[in-house]
Amino acid sequence: MHHFEWNDSVLPRLIQREKAYSSGDWHLTYPDTVDESRRMLRHLEANGGRIDVTAEELALHPCGSDYADYKPWPDLIPLLKNRR
Repeated sequence: MHHFEWNDSVLPRLIQREKAYSSGDWHLTYPDTVDESRRMLRHLEANGGRIDVTAEELALHPCGSDYADYKPWPDLIPLLKNRR
């Protein structure tokens, strides 16, 4: 799970992020970051660069500035652990 700033720079930033982490140019703290970026890039490619914000599989929800502000978090953690 990751926070992306959803504006017109998201695609170039995702591409840069995937390349930099997978090449070792950026220090990778969480290995899932590369896979997460690749999944999002595949989704964008398969959907004409668009995101259906109503798609349940994306599990998009409003949140605040802290994980505690994200009400679905307790239910989401087990799902995320099983998505490897």
